[in-house]
Amino acid sequence: METGKEFHDNVLGKSAEDFYFEESVNLEKFYLEKIYYIDGYIESRNKDFVITENLKTELKNISNVLKLDVYSVDIFISVDGETYLYIDINPSSGLFQSNKARIQFAKFILGKLSFI
Repeated sequence: METGKEFHDNVLGKSAEDFYFEESVNLEKFYLEKIYYIDGYIESRNKDFVITENLKTELKNISNVLKLDVYSVDIFISVDGETYLYIDINPSSGLFQSNKARIQFAKFILGKLSFI
């Protein structure tokens, strides 16, 4: 069990930069992807990224569990493509890094508005 001093030294005594997880990941085993999810549409910042059926299922499950039709996610993917580590799910994604995702979002919103 940690003492108050250990807690301070390991958490309170650190700056936010000390906890930037992305900097400490072994890049020989994992790489980072930014993915946008818009009502089943999936777009990656990396145009060469292949979206597997397994990843599609996981992203759909995230959407269902969190009740989010639109979100972005930062995800570490193992180089063999078998392991996903989700580190940031953003329900207020600006979609700024993908023109395709913004266009899909506009279509999604227009579709929702047509039912009102």
